[in-house]
Amino acid sequence: MLIADVDVTIKSGDHVALPGPSGAGKRTLLRAIAGIWRFGRGRIVLPEETRTAFLWERPYFPIGTLRAALAYPLPEGTFADDKIREVLHVLDLDGLADQLDEMQQWEQRLSGGEQQRLALARVLLHEPDWVFLDGATSSLDEDTEKRIYAVLREGLPRTAIVSIADRSSIAQYHERRWTLVPRGAAMRSGLST
Repeated sequence: MLIADVDVTIKSGDHVALPGPSGAGKRTLLRAIAGIWRFGRGRIVLPEETRTAFLWERPYFPIGTLRAALAYPLPEGTFADDKIREVLHVLDLDGLADQLDEMQQWEQRLSGGEQQRLALARVLLHEPDWVFLDGATSSLDEDTEKRIYAVLREGLPRTAIVSIADRSSIAQYHERRWTLVPRGAAMRSGLST
């Protein structure tokens, strides 16, 4: 058992950090929220008709044009080029603005930090109601990470953001902090706020 007897609520616009030591269950909790961890019991409820985005430490980009990678999983032409260029500029990815029609394996072409910023550009374009970040800024330096969280706050003011990271520094960019604390030899976790 990783988490027991916990009842928490996250509302629109909340920013919640989940720091904690390795093995406490942070990533398992996120996988359960995403619906890709089915080995537990309990109830996780997201509002109906909600749009979610999950950003992992190593983001996925389909092989294809940069425009398609940014629109994924929506069709390639979903976003206007001007909007795409604006978002790339905000995330210091101006060098990619003239490559929207290039076919690439973007995961292999870009550095880890560029991939993470490109995944965040996708989030800014899609404007989801909920964003779950799991180490999604781990390849960024502290100044860039700070600026990214400011960009998310400004660009997505009504979006709830839940960040999981091994670095405790992410907590400063959130109003709420929930810590998974290992208890006992079985590594069961409790949630402290």
